Amino acid sequence: MQMKSWIRFFALFPLLISVLVPTTGWAEFRVAPSLLVGEEYNDNIYLDAEDEESDFITTINPSLNFYWSTRLVDLNLDWGLRFRYYLKNSEENEDSLDQAQRARLDARFNLMHEVLFLDISDTYERVTIDESEKGAIGNDLVNLTDSNTLRINPYLQLQPWRTVITRLDYIYENVWYDDPEGIDSNTHTASLTVSKELTGKMTGRITGSHTIYRPKSREERYIDDIDDAQDYDRNDATVGLTYRVTERLTLDGHYGKAWIEYKNVDDPILGSGGGGDLSNGDITVDSLNDFDDQDLDLWGINARYQLTEEVSFGGGYNVTTDHTVSEGMIKTEGVDAFLQYARRNRIALRAHATTDDYLTQDREDDSWGMELDGDIPWTNRMGFDYQLAYTDYDNKDPIEGDEQYKRYGLRFGLYRDMKLGRFRIGYTYNKNVSDEDDDTNNIVYDGDNNDYTNNIVYVEMRFTF
Repeated sequence: MQMKSWIRFFALFPLLISVLVPTTGWAEFRVAPSLLVGEEYNDNIYLDAEDEESDFITTINPSLNFYWSTRLVDLNLDWGLRFRYYLKNSEENEDSLDQAQRARLDARFNLMHEVLFLDISDTYERVTIDESEKGAIGNDLVNLTDSNTLRINPYLQLQPWRTVITRLDYIYENVWYDDPEGIDSNTHTASLTVSKELTGKMTGRITGSHTIYRPKSREERYIDDIDDAQDYDRNDATVGLTYRVTERLTLDGHYGKAWIEYKNVDDPILGSGGGGDLSNGDITVDSLNDFDDQDLDLWGINARYQLTEEVSFGGGYNVTTDHTVSEGMIKTEGVDAFLQYARRNRIALRAHATTDDYLTQDREDDSWGMELDGDIPWTNRMGFDYQLAYTDYDNKDPIEGDEQYKRYGLRFGLYRDMKLGRFRIGYTYNKNVSDEDDDTNNIVYDGDNNDYTNNIVYVEMRFTF
């Protein structure tokens, strides 16, 4: 089944469940349909430095939230169609189901009471392709691709002793990207975790896992064999400790090793000898890391403090791995912190400083930034919401050339609640300041190619039924 078909299947999933799964005497059921209609003026839809293309864009977004809970199943589905119509650039219209759909399904089945469970999630969304490329708050076209991630996780949970819990998991994950540069993949993971309550405040855990990662071949990718070259098997072993110091303060730490074995090391990615011209996009063998087996140290320490019911803050330092959309696996090392306040006003502040080391390429990205968002209600019906973001990014890439940029984003809106829903009018501003440097070709750019600004004015009405 194609990945685009998965989400259509899961849109009908609640109906299938209601027929196939026997219900009990207790159940909770909610359906919340809504319709958003909006108009915006965008003065730079492609985020160009020169000859900016402006347009008026109409949005029609029907959506449905479905929630169903019984003693056997908890199911939550958010599904919608976000149609976009461009006045001048009609080739960018998103008027088909494949282009417009957005959905998220989360379901948990209690197959054997408190022993055997099945978690299923499916997410269809639009994601950033490469963080080092263009981007902006409210941007729907540049450096983005539709993605679908299906995750199936049956697990067995046993408690042989009062203070010991054993959990055995199998996880299947299928990832699809619409953009041909995206690395579609299938992943199979089996893991065993044993948790032990050491004291009333302290719990330890040991986890072991085996992962089989298989990207699907993409002939359209600019490096024909890079997908197959990133096939790997992986073993992980981790120990962790959670310490609840007080009712308000929780500390968590873990340390682990990952052993990665690439399965196609003998298949060359590119012929030796070099001679490529990076200015024309050619790739040389020196621009990629050797696909030798890798041993990684992965660890982290995190803290969270609940100051009051309304205020919490925390942070941590973590070394972990992840998969990018188009550039393979990365090792991420960095610190993050957050502050949240939620009462009548809502405030959320997040900060990070990270280094991404690309394990199969000679590339490294450093970034730090902050984001602040929240809302301020003036009355019971009217208020003001906002978002501010700043990112400082340093990309070291022998293929595309080095680049440093500073990216600023601001969005604010005024809203009014009415019987039919919420009316909102607002403004978004984005600015990117770049300094590109391609040392491999002794070419230095003045940064104009990636210096851009973007202004968006919008008005929208969300009807709730």
